[in-house]
Amino acid sequence: MTATLSAVPAALDAATPGLPREAYFSDAWYEKEMTRVFAANWHFAGIVSDLPEGGDYLCLSVGRAPLFVVRDRAGELKAFHNICRHRGTVLLRGKGNVDDAIECGYHCWRYELDGALRSIPQPQQFPGLDKRRHGLHPAALHVFKGMIFVHPDPEAASGFDGWIGAFGAHFGPYDLGDLQEVLATRRPMKANWKLFVENHIESYHLWYAHRRSILGLDHRKQVNHYYNGHWSFFEPTLEHGRMAEFEKKIPSRIIAPDPLWFGSGDHLLYPNLGVVTGAKFVGTLKVIPLTPTTSEIEMRLFGKPAADGQAEDYGYYEDAGSSEDTDLNGEDIDLCERVQEGMFSERGGVGALAREYEQSIRCFHDHYLRAMSG
Repeated sequence: MTATLSAVPAALDAATPGLPREAYFSDAWYEKEMTRVFAANWHFAGIVSDLPEGGDYLCLSVGRAPLFVVRDRAGELKAFHNICRHRGTVLLRGKGNVDDAIECGYHCWRYELDGALRSIPQPQQFPGLDKRRHGLHPAALHVFKGMIFVHPDPEAASGFDGWIGAFGAHFGPYDLGDLQEVLATRRPMKANWKLFVENHIESYHLWYAHRRSILGLDHRKQVNHYYNGHWSFFEPTLEHGRMAEFEKKIPSRIIAPDPLWFGSGDHLLYPNLGVVTGAKFVGTLKVIPLTPTTSEIEMRLFGKPAADGQAEDYGYYEDAGSSEDTDLNGEDIDLCERVQEGMFSERGGVGALAREYEQSIRCFHDHYLRAMSG
């Protein structure tokens, strides 16, 4: 079930219903978007507190490029391509601490935490090799409100402000560097990564798919913003100054400094990072493509855990029924997997889109197709 990209239009117009079915299962589409979409954009790697000590590192892949972020001995964060300059071996896995040097497990070439090549076993085997020209390939890194973003192209560093655009204003008074992780999960999804993005950014399903799980929010007062391929959404609670009932289960104190932020903020940082906010939390939802039809959802929630003996904020919750036992992420994953099943049918595919509540999907498709055709 593959298709060539020759039929991909340059961009969507008002009469185009959406991406063709093949965009959700074609190997050709998937391989091209690894380069045109993923390798060409900034990506969320983690938060500053993930790397508290010198030598701490974490790894991630951006398209086909394995990268890692490390904190050097001076306390600075740096990003590199996770590739040994000798034979191209991936150097590090997962996350951990490398002490004072990065060593390749194949032939023990060793690198400083600033990427410089420190030593080579049996250097006489490499006459004339200039170690100054064989350091690790750098990647770009930028920290924004406690979040670490990386780009495979080191020349992209100067373009971060243009890429992030108006996100800071819509994101509001939050900084993940001031918060603690209170919950983290990784879940498989048998669906293309774009289906999770589309589900995250459309608000039409809130009335229906989450009618028993997202309670206390006023869907009628939602506001959407589109910029630089990103999307930001906010809707208030039903009663000003009272939190939505579904936040009861989140193990955090109130972090919003003002009741104006007691609502649901949802954002997409293109291409694949969802960011959500509430009165008590900031969450990241990163959809990681694995194959054309499988993905992984990495969810992390950040807040301020209550101290021992400190009462919860139950008096603040909107009286809108119980949503204590719901699994929002699970509900959305199930919906995406159902849509993926339908995509394999010749009668499946994207149909009519709601004029207001699914306009975000049209904007996402348009930005995506411009990148794929560039």
